[in-house]
Amino acid sequence: MPVDFVRSFRSTWRWSASFEKTVLASSQDAPAANSHTIPGYLVRPELPPRITVMTWLNWPNRITSARIVLVAPLVICLLYLNSGWPHWRRVAFALLALMAISDALDGYLARRMNDETELGRFLDPVADKLLIACTVVLLAIEETSVPGFKLPHWVPVIAIGKEMLTMLGFTLIRLTTGEFFIRPRALGKACTLVQLAMIAFGLVAPDLPGFLQALWPFLYISASALAVAAAADYVRVGNRFAIEHHARTRG
Repeated sequence: MPVDFVRSFRSTWRWSASFEKTVLASSQDAPAANSHTIPGYLVRPELPPRITVMTWLNWPNRITSARIVLVAPLVICLLYLNSGWPHWRRVAFALLALMAISDALDGYLARRMNDETELGRFLDPVADKLLIACTVVLLAIEETSVPGFKLPHWVPVIAIGKEMLTMLGFTLIRLTTGEFFIRPRALGKACTLVQLAMIAFGLVAPDLPGFLQALWPFLYISASALAVAAAADYVRVGNRFAIEHHARTRG
């Protein structure tokens, strides 16, 4: 029995040594393009760099993504606005100001770095829509509104109706033409700017003098009128794009 074991061990050792020499010879004769070959040794070939989110997401898109994430703490502040701690409203205003700065910063970086992408064109309006939809709804509810500066119920109806109409048009164009149609419009930008100003004004209104507080109705009426005009403009431009696309494909 011990003799058989020793013979088996020697046979296995000889086979492994022969196999190692064969591998070493082949590696030295034909080294891989992406490996470093040292005589007598096998070195693991270099692996391609690992792809992560930070690799393909450029800086403007990272800032936009952070702005989307900030919507959650802003909503929490508004939910506790009248819970007793007097600074929830100021924290909400600080978050809103930070999001407004990040909105300007990501657009500036995208233009400065010449790094505008389709993802950025999609994420930027999504961040604005989430922010506006969540805040106008909460500021129109008695329990979460700023005392004395509650939005009328028709303001969030118009604001969210405009966003739903825009998303419906985007989906219809995608389904009928097979293309993504995202084109920022001057009316849409003006509407977003006035809506954000309305939200910011509502959060700081109790700290303002009386003659400035009188501007509150003017702001939410102007924001609603611009929302209606922007929605009509999106419908007109989207319809024209669809007509031109079908004319090109049929021609």
